[in-house]
Amino acid sequence: MDIIQGINRSHGLAEDQTQGSNVDPVVVALRGKLERACERLSKDLYNNQSHFILEFVQNADDNHYDSNVVPTLNLRMRDREMAIECNEKGFDEDNVKAICDIGASTKAKAKKVEGYIGEKGIGFKAVFVVAQQVHVASRHFMFRFDRDGTLGMINPIWDTSYPINHGWTTFRLELAPVVDRVGLEEQIGGIQPSLLLFLRKLRSIDIDMASLVSVRRIDESGDIIRLERHENYNCVSTRRYFVVKRIVNTYAHEEKRRGIDQSEIVLAFPINNDGQPEITQQYVHAFLPVAAYGLNVC
Repeated sequence: MDIIQGINRSHGLAEDQTQGSNVDPVVVALRGKLERACERLSKDLYNNQSHFILEFVQNADDNHYDSNVVPTLNLRMRDREMAIECNEKGFDEDNVKAICDIGASTKAKAKKVEGYIGEKGIGFKAVFVVAQQVHVASRHFMFRFDRDGTLGMINPIWDTSYPINHGWTTFRLELAPVVDRVGLEEQIGGIQPSLLLFLRKLRSIDIDMASLVSVRRIDESGDIIRLERHENYNCVSTRRYFVVKRIVNTYAHEEKRRGIDQSEIVLAFPINNDGQPEITQQYVHAFLPVAAYGLNVC
């Protein structure tokens, strides 16, 4: 709880508790600017209300896992509460600070070693496109964000209302009244297995909403990846891909990629059970799907 109080003080909110109405007007003005920046950021990140799920997919792929688990993301809807769970190792103090900030990330240093795709500090704010309140439970950390509170998108409130699910990091979203829950369920339920194709760690996404949907990635021997989609415990589709990987040098002077001088290009070719190519239109991915293209390859 000490770290939560420390973050409150860094946001100038501890003064409210000790000074009452005698808070420095400069502090109040700065809070207002920061609140407006958070609001603008959450709205500008994405227009699609379900796109925040991709942020959780990104972070799930960047997380650290014990060697004895299959990296998994669970999505569950009950009435107007959505739970998002990941069986990662869990938050440390740096992760808590990053999620309570704008532009901060625990991944900056590690980017020189691994190809991270998400940013806990910025990308997480996309959740407020749909959420009125977000509760976070990970290891011994339990806190919430209340969008309508002062600096609500970045200021944590210690909250033990929900028990810790040991071995999992859990986000519980209280949907905002304006959110179309049924539409959101349909969009999330339409997640395709190809979402997992170019990720580094995440191997399974389980969805429990209007129906039970699971998408799974199985790395077969050699360069073959098999993707499966299950609905209500029945496998409804299976696709296999032949994968080719190459490491290339990147532009060294890109400010956003400082310290990263190489990148991995991955091509995945759909094949049938006999190993023969299937010529169909496919998505281009920047780790996650970008757009569908038909490339003429001789």
